[in-house]
Amino acid sequence: MVDQITGGKTLPAEVLEEILVKTDGVPLFVEELTKTVLESGLLREEGESYVFAKELTPLAIPATLQDSLMARLDRLSPVKETAQIGATIGREFSYRLLDAISPIKGAQLEKALRELIESELIYVRGSPPEATYIFKHALVQDTAYASLLRSRRQRIHADIARALVEQFSDKAESAPAIIAHHYTEAGLHEPAGRYWLAAAERALSKSAPTEADRHIVAGLALVPHLAQGSDRQSLELSLHLAHANALLPLEGYSTSETLAALMAAKQMRESCMSGSVRVAPCKRVEVCRLR
Repeated sequence: MVDQITGGKTLPAEVLEEILVKTDGVPLFVEELTKTVLESGLLREEGESYVFAKELTPLAIPATLQDSLMARLDRLSPVKETAQIGATIGREFSYRLLDAISPIKGAQLEKALRELIESELIYVRGSPPEATYIFKHALVQDTAYASLLRSRRQRIHADIARALVEQFSDKAESAPAIIAHHYTEAGLHEPAGRYWLAAAERALSKSAPTEADRHIVAGLALVPHLAQGSDRQSLELSLHLAHANALLPLEGYSTSETLAALMAAKQMRESCMSGSVRVAPCKRVEVCRLR
């Protein structure tokens, strides 16, 4: 594998030994670490071999796969931000969505993406503006994502969510859970809660109660972060009603989980009625008839 990456040119014995020891034979790590060494400036080509261009130090070769991937991204610093934004979108991302939120546009953006492709950190299907990109491995995406400061990461998630809502309205209708995820990671709890509810209701309409339950749990976890008021009450009641609807086919009427969800919905409805809060009609009539 090392010979394939080096094009058959031999590495110094000390470097090859370090690669073998640190990768423990894991193919992905062998590939990434060898590329890291070749890109590091540690070696230079001389005939059919690589020789040392500078002294080999204990820190010259990264110790972990994440360190190796981070080193490669750092050396691609002009295009690192593009990789980070793509990683925030997901393992797979479209050119159109990336272009909508990237600070660089047009030829500059395409150049950055070509560099990432040439470095074999991402693959591409199609051509811009219809191109779709995918990170070579989930670890590459994770490393690029982890390299972001939390505040910057939240801003990117917020930009993604807003772009999906404002420029990709079909996503808002067909994949509300994706928007909910980005709003949640952005720390924008109120729109996140609304989209988790929309995702749950969509799942219920498709007879997917397990999926709906996951979305509802995510939405309910955000409720304590919302400001007190009628909007919070309305959202919380709708989530409880949806929760009961999801649990009915999963657990039945008599389980403690379903009864707790029904009771929470009933108590929340009474609180809303006392405060004259309007709530959108629920999707399943049997839960609306709470006693």
